[in-house]
Amino acid sequence: MLSLPALRSSVSHAVRFGLLTLALGGMVAGASAAQGQAPGQPPPPPSGAPGPPPPPTNPLQATQQGAADAVQRAYDAISRSTSLVGNKQAGGTADMLAQSRNAYQQALTDYRASNYTGTQETAMMAADLARAAEELASAQLIATAQPDVPAPPQSMGDQDPAARAYADLARLAQHRSDVIARVKEFPSTGNEEVHRLLAESSKLEQDAEGLMNSRKPHQAGATARAADALLAACDHSIQEVLIATGRVDAAAAPPPPAPQPPPPPQS
Repeated sequence: MLSLPALRSSVSHAVRFGLLTLALGGMVAGASAAQGQAPGQPPPPPSGAPGPPPPPTNPLQATQQGAADAVQRAYDAISRSTSLVGNKQAGGTADMLAQSRNAYQQALTDYRASNYTGTQETAMMAADLARAAEELASAQLIATAQPDVPAPPQSMGDQDPAARAYADLARLAQHRSDVIARVKEFPSTGNEEVHRLLAESSKLEQDAEGLMNSRKPHQAGATARAADALLAACDHSIQEVLIATGRVDAAAAPPPPAPQPPPPPQS
C-alpha cells in the first residue's frame, strides 16, 4: 500500500497528464476547424460567386418569339396585298398572292411542330411574295389611274423618277447575280421553286426594262421592285434547303412561351 505522500504525488501526476492530453486535443480540433475540411479538397466557393459561363448561342437559330414575329409580319403583308390586289388576274398578281398564302400555311405548320427556324424563313418568304404582288399591283394601278394634273417640275421632286427606276434595276441585277452565285455554291438549293421564282423575276425584269424604254419610270420602278421581292423569296427558299440538309441547325432549344400567330387571312 502507497503511503499518503506517494499517493498524493501519483494523483498530481495523473491530473497533470490529463490536462496536457486535453490541451493537445483542443489544439488538434482547432487546427481541423481552421482548415474546414480534409486536405486535398478545395474550399467551397463564397456565396454569390459567378458560375461557369453559359454555352454560346447559335445566331442562325430562330427563337419562338422571332418565329411568331415573322409570322405576324407575313400576315400583315398578305392583308395589305389582298386589299390592293383583290381578284385581279392581270400580271400574275393573284398567283403571287396564292403562293404567299401557301408559304404562310407552311410557316404555321412548322410553328406547330416547333421548327422555329423553318417557320421564320418560310414566313419571310410569304411576306416577300406578298410584297411582290403588292408592287406589281401598284404598277398596274399607275398605268390605269394617271392623275388629271400636270407633273411637277423635276427640281421640285425628291428624285428624278427615271434615276430612281434605274437604281431599282441596278439593285435587281446585283441581287440576281448574288442568288445565282449562291445556287452555284450550293447546287442542292436550286430546286424547282427557286428556278420558278428566278424565271418569274427575270420576266418582270424584262418588263421593267421595256417600261423604261417606253418612258414609264414609275411603272418600271414598281415592276423592278416586284422582281426584287421574288429574288428575296428565293433567298429564303435556299435557306430552307440548307436547314433541311443540316447545314443550318433548325433544332433550337425551347424558349419561353410566345404569343400564338394569328389565323391565316381569308381570300
